[in-house]
Amino acid sequence: MSLSTTIDLTLIKKDSAKINFKEIISCLQQKWSYTKDGEIYYLPEDDNDMFDWQNQKLSDDELLKLFENKKRNNEVIGLAMYHKENDTGMLMLLSNNTLSFSLSINTKMIDNKNGFKLVDINYYLMNTLPYLIKAGYIYEQVSIIQF
Repeated sequence: MSLSTTIDLTLIKKDSAKINFKEIISCLQQKWSYTKDGEIYYLPEDDNDMFDWQNQKLSDDELLKLFENKKRNNEVIGLAMYHKENDTGMLMLLSNNTLSFSLSINTKMIDNKNGFKLVDINYYLMNTLPYLIKAGYIYEQVSIIQF
């Protein structure tokens, strides 16, 4: 049986500014990278909520332009993030003021002696929240779903 786990954060900025995906990526880059083997895994423009993820080489400027276009068109912005110190990763989605992490890339698990497995939620929270808070983000709500 496979697990599916998502962390949803409802965010606001301390200074009442709008949520900025570029800024979120920048602050998370202390622990996470959005490139793997030189390529970027992302949601393309005009995806129409089909979540047809694409994988290719993009320059930082091309990626920024993609985010700006998707934001202007009220589309969900999506980007895979890979931890810099191990092989875990997550799909990161931003829609309005909700930042979601789908913990689906080599998910870090807690194993116990009874064989019961649980996603290590604390690992993901400790590798994201402090960096978001330092960048001036406040989380109004945290929702964790695992099934």
